Amino acid sequence: MSQADALRETLSRWNRIAIIAAVVGGALCGLAAIVNLEQFLRSYLVGFIFWWSVSMGCLGLLMMYYLVGGRWGAAVKPLLEFGSLLTPLTALLFLPVALGIDRLYPWVQADDITPEKALYLNPPFFYARAVVYFIIWWLLAWLLCRRTAAAAAEFPRWRILLSAGGLVALFLGVTFAAIDWGMSLDPEWFSTIYGALVAMGGALAAMALVTLTLTALDRGAPDTPPLVAPLTLGDLGSLILTFLILWAYFGYSQFLIIWSGNLPEENIWYVNRLNGGWQWLGLTIVLGQFVIPFFLLLSRDVKQHPRRLKFVALLVFVMQYLYVLWSLSPSFHPRQFYIHWADFAALAAVGGVWVSAYLWLARRRLPEILAANPS
Repeated sequence: MSQADALRETLSRWNRIAIIAAVVGGALCGLAAIVNLEQFLRSYLVGFIFWWSVSMGCLGLLMMYYLVGGRWGAAVKPLLEFGSLLTPLTALLFLPVALGIDRLYPWVQADDITPEKALYLNPPFFYARAVVYFIIWWLLAWLLCRRTAAAAAEFPRWRILLSAGGLVALFLGVTFAAIDWGMSLDPEWFSTIYGALVAMGGALAAMALVTLTLTALDRGAPDTPPLVAPLTLGDLGSLILTFLILWAYFGYSQFLIIWSGNLPEENIWYVNRLNGGWQWLGLTIVLGQFVIPFFLLLSRDVKQHPRRLKFVALLVFVMQYLYVLWSLSPSFHPRQFYIHWADFAALAAVGGVWVSAYLWLARRRLPEILAANPS
């Protein structure tokens, strides 16, 4: 069996697993919606925001590659395109959130919200902003990923210029979307670095995902040359480490600023997440999302070994989901650790759909992956 056939079979097997996860998770989500609609929407919001951030991370990394180049980007460019092209799918997955805002966001029915905030936090404007976000993201993804004769060159000038302006537009869009969909769960709380933290988390998760995909495919074709060169794996590991440090810096900066200010309307966000059991999940994230990967990725032997790097990438990816859960769920259950089975059902449903589409594109365009990683 050739390398291409072996990898195609591996992708098909993974895709079947993703479809099963989507079907089972969707069925459980339907049951959760019948039993407790409010809890289903809360769980769904966490799952949606995580997978949406992965798509945005793929789009941001793709534009970063067009701006700075590098063998890391050449190796993962097809995978980044696959994640970026799923932007319309994330728009469809957003519909349950849009239809359930009256049960998710307290500002929808609040009578004590200030007039200034009411100008921004109101359903019509909320929907209008979401439409604008998705249109901008979809246009950026479509323009960057489309195949044209004029784009035969690896770095056509129009793509470089589009990436320069698009990266700014993407960052602003993700920042405001994070405020709308995440921070407004606590309408009295605010943080100027919240959007940047979400954007960096998405970039970190996206880099972990494409690295995980390549390193896992490296084991999908036995008795064939390695899919990715060790030096390229080292570059991917170094980038995960870089984004990890930036993510930790943003997170620590937000905590330090709020802790130093010690204002009740600001520190309540951390009070709710550092009490009642949530602090143990937070400690797990600090260890699993930063401390352990940080020290592992300092080793060149780890970064250039497919199996070891795959473990680190998987750890970072899972921990990023737990961070999203830790940052959102306490808004519904302050100072009381509460994990519902619908959280895992929603993660499987949304993730199964997203990953299935991602793997379908990977299987359909496998020659591009192989061409980007010549043995």
